[in-house]
Amino acid sequence: MVSPPPLNEGTKTTGLLSFRVWVVPALIVAGLGTAASLRADLFHLLAEIFVAVLAVAQFALAWQMRRLSADRLFLLLACGFLFSGMLTAIHVLAISGLPLLADAGGALTGRLWDAIRGYEMFLFLLATPIA
Repeated sequence: MVSPPPLNEGTKTTGLLSFRVWVVPALIVAGLGTAASLRADLFHLLAEIFVAVLAVAQFALAWQMRRLSADRLFLLLACGFLFSGMLTAIHVLAISGLPLLADAGGALTGRLWDAIRGYEMFLFLLATPIA
């Protein structure tokens, strides 16, 4: 087995060992931690927006890779998560305590959350025979 060359003081690290790779995730975690200590509903809002953005980003990645990959499971899941991300955005607008969606109330938020989780369960059950 060939061992990698030793790192010298002047050698720059690349990949996951690079400092620059961890700056944005560390800032996100610090921002969410600060928001959680200030207001719980602000943390919930930011966390749900983050989930919706990740769902849309996963769809965009899968859509751009659809010609390069023969695996259609990733595209199926990504299209499903796009819809899940849109439902999550509506769920964020309906959070009680935030005046983003008029007359929403807590019941609508709970029903939307249940619908999102049920849809994701259905999506994974649908994808099981394909895998």
